[in-house]
Formats: sequence, C-alpha cells, structure tokens
Amino acid sequence: MLREWLNGLAAARYLEYRPGDKTYLLSPEHANVLANEEFSNLPGAFQLVESVVSAAPKVAHAFQTGKPVTTNDFTADLNLGTDRATAPDFKHHLVQEWIPLLPQVQQALGTGATAVDVGCGTGLASIVLAKAFPKSRFAGYDPYEPSIRIARELARKEGVADRVEFVAADSSKLPVGQFELVTIFNSLHHFNEPVTTLRQCRRALKPRGTCFIVDLDLPLDPAENINMAGRWSYSITTLYCLHDSMANQGAGIGSEFNEAVLNRMAAQSGFSRCRKLAGSTPVKAYYELRV
Repeated sequence: MLREWLNGLAAARYLEYRPGDKTYLLSPEHANVLANEEFSNLPGAFQLVESVVSAAPKVAHAFQTGKPVTTNDFTADLNLGTDRATAPDFKHHLVQEWIPLLPQVQQALGTGATAVDVGCGTGLASIVLAKAFPKSRFAGYDPYEPSIRIARELARKEGVADRVEFVAADSSKLPVGQFELVTIFNSLHHFNEPVTTLRQCRRALKPRGTCFIVDLDLPLDPAENINMAGRWSYSITTLYCLHDSMANQGAGIGSEFNEAVLNRMAAQSGFSRCRKLAGSTPVKAYYELRV
C-alpha cells in the first residue's frame, strides 16, 4: 500500500522519485504547502474536502428529489477541517494585514472597543484579536454548540476568557448598538437569509460602526469563471455551501456572490456604504460595510 501511494504521489509530482536508490523525497517547498499546518490552508482543506465528498451520494440524490442535504449528512471532519483550513489566515493575516485595511477599526481596537464575530465556529478569530488588542473586548456567535464549547475552552487555554464571550446563538440574538466591529468570515453566502443577517448585524453596531466581511467575488457569468477560482468555488458550493442555505429554505446563493451582490444586500439591510478593499481575490475578497 505504501509503495502504490508513494508512486501515485510521484506521478502527480508531489514527491520526487529517485530511481538510483528507489527513494522518495518531499521537497521543503512542497512540505510547507502540503504538510505545514501552521502556514498552509491545505492540510485542513483536505480534511474538509474529504467530508463534503463523502456526502456526494446524498448530494446526487438531492438532484433527483430537490431536497438538499443537511449538516447532519456530513462527517465531523466538515467543521474540524474548516477550522484547520482557516486557522493560518487568522493567525498570520487577520491582525497583520486585514485589520490594517480598516484604520478606524484598528485605532478603536487599540484604545478599547467591542467586536463580535458572527458564525465564529471555534472562535479563533476572536481569540487572535483579543491577544493582539488587550484593551478591547470580543464576542463570538454561532448556533452550533459543539463549536462554541471548543471556543470557550480555547479561550481559557489562551488566557483571554475574561475578555472573550462565546454564545451559542445566531445573529438574531445580537445585542443592539453594542459593537464597533462585526466580522463575518467566509460564511455570508451560506446564510439562509443574508439580508436579514446583515440587518441584524447593522443593528448590533454602534453609530459609525463597521462590518468586515471576507467572502467570494466571482463574476455572475460562468464563462468568466473557467479558471481555478471557478473550479474550486462551484465544486464546494455544489457539494456543501448551497445546501447549507437551502436546507433552511434559504436563498441558496452558492457561488453567485460578488461585490455587486453584496452592495445590493448592504443597501437593503440599511448600510450606507459598501466597498471592496485592497488585496481582494475572487475566492477571498475583503469588504467594508459602514453604518
């Protein structure tokens, strides 16, 4: 089994095969991408993909019945893989690159502000921010209780439980006028009622507050997505994201999400400003919404 597996990886050029002594080499460059979980999204992405692909037979049945699969149809690796895949971004980009895109937010967090992450999962984003901005307080809301339990334990381990609160609830439970910053990472296109969610986030913000969103920015014309971004996004939304919304009788946005779509949603939810920020890509775009 090991022989066949190694030969397959060598054929795909992930490994280098050395015929002289019949050995295999994983180069440092490939090791960093494929195996260094501290800096690479791929180890977690492999776990995430394994989970969504395992539900493919049920997704195929959904095409016949019109009834989408639910989160219960996926393995636990779905959430675990998502957390691992997003961790490097939160550890190495959130404070270093993303928050500086919002100078007013960076200043407020430095002097003392409140922020909440909607759809927080296991809470790493809030914990990273709490460690970087010790004068501020943070919260995370997510209806999936197992993730909230992990988030609370992680906050205790990292020594920030006194400044980070995790709540097992969706955005409808956000307190009104409480936060300078609301964040939504990679999940707005999942929500069953994204405009309602944004409206609830706007109400949770203080005057001149900011909502920071990381999500897709794909052309709505499929002909413009015949590329790597389209291959990745359409695949994962077909197997998972679309169903996550449709299972709750939701909008079913899938990959049809970009700056223009978010602009319309932001206007409908009462935000006065929506703009895409520097450094955005089709599968990882940064958006600033202002009250």
